Formats: sequence, C-alpha cells, structure tokens
Amino acid sequence: MPLAITAALVGAATQPQPVQVNVTGLTIGQTYVVTASAAAWSRVVQGGEGTATATQLVLIDVATPLNAALTYWVVHASTTVASSPVTVAYAAGDALLQSLDGTVTAGFKWMDNGHPLDQDPRAAFYRPAGRARAIMHYDVAGDESGTIVARTYEADSIAMRELIRQGAPVLLRAELGMRDIDPVEVLGIERAPRVLIGSVGGRREWSLAYTLVSDEDDAPLVMVTLDHLNTYYATKMLSDVNTQWAGLTLADMNAFDWIGAL
Repeated sequence: MPLAITAALVGAATQPQPVQVNVTGLTIGQTYVVTASAAAWSRVVQGGEGTATATQLVLIDVATPLNAALTYWVVHASTTVASSPVTVAYAAGDALLQSLDGTVTAGFKWMDNGHPLDQDPRAAFYRPAGRARAIMHYDVAGDESGTIVARTYEADSIAMRELIRQGAPVLLRAELGMRDIDPVEVLGIERAPRVLIGSVGGRREWSLAYTLVSDEDDAPLVMVTLDHLNTYYATKMLSDVNTQWAGLTLADMNAFDWIGAL
C-alpha cells in the first residue's frame, strides 16, 4: 500500500473541532514525522514523530490555528505526502485558551494592551579591580513572558476559571496574522487577576500574566475511550455491528469518528 495521509474534522459537538489525521502505508521500523502547516506556520503534530510499529497511524490534533486552511504532511522512508486542506472554523472569537487535551475551551476577545513582552537574557556581569570593562557570563536567553488582556462572556468566564484552577499549561490558539503573535503557543499562567465588566452578567476582563513553556508530551492525544464505544453500541445488536463493518477493515474502524457519532 502506498504512503497516504488524510485529515478530517471530527467531534461535531466540540468547538473548535479536533482534526483527525490518518496515515496509512507506513513501513514498520522506519521513522516518520507528521506536521501541520498553514501559510508560513508549521508544527509537529503531538505524537507525530517516531518509528512505525504498525502500517497505520491515527492522530488527533487540537493545536491548530483558527479559521485557517491546514495541510498535513508526512515524511517517511524518503517519501513526502500531503493531505487535502482542512479548516478548523471558530466563530466565537479570534482567540482562545484551551487545556492541552482540548476538553476545556475558553474563548476570549483579545483586548489591546500593546501586548508587552519580556525576556530573561540570563547574563551576569563581574567588574574586577583594575579593569575598565566587565566580564560577562551568559547562557541562552529564557523565552518570552507577557500579559494578555482577555475579555470573556458567561460560559467562557466559567471555562477560564476552570483552566486557571487546573494549574496546568494551556494552549493559546489564535487566527493567523494577528500582529507578530504565533497562532499556537503553550503558556504557563503565573497570575490571573480579573474584574467584572458592566452592571449585570458574567463578563470578565482578565490580565493573564504568562511565560512560554514547553509541552513535553509527545504521546498521541487520545480523545476516544471505551466509554464512547459502549455508549455508541448500547442500543445496537450484533447484526447491526456486522452490517456496519461489512467489507471494512480495522484501519477503517481506527479512523471512524467515534466522538462525532454519539
């Protein structure tokens, strides 16, 4: 079977929808790299780099820009193949914060504060007696930190509180071309003061102080569990199962949209 890759939106009830990436025709023992790209942006998909242990690889990607046409690429055994473009639509705003597994999403309106950034140069200066110039000890600079002013409404205010409560790193996802901001980043939130906006309702304005951090988890993201399968088949008979999968393969079952079928 020749190397192939497809990308499709799954889980219609989840907004924005995850992308399911299905790679077939892998050669066991050969390395692979799966990336997502849109315009000048690109990122290795979580779990998308390793050595093939099967001929098929199914990945779920939630770390994508919003409202942009994405192309997925697989490089494997000296061959490069691309998927057809897929667009992750999000009509609720131009940016969001999300848990790394995509289960908690807080959309927000990005308020203009000049988006100030800071960076730690990690430099120390020593001034020995008798020398006009200092001696500099240095290391690679720390990455950027800054503050996002985010306005949330009702349900998104509740979701933002939950993200802060969890304390874990979060995904920042935005549209391409928002000034010089990378549309996908992993943030560690250091402080999250907020105030109510208006006289009624649950609108909040947050000052989210953050530092860019690394997402060290390179395991494929799992969104489908045995509970999803149990729920899906709870009212079906064995004959229904046989009819549904007649003529299909295990690869087809792996690529089925289980979360969207419920």
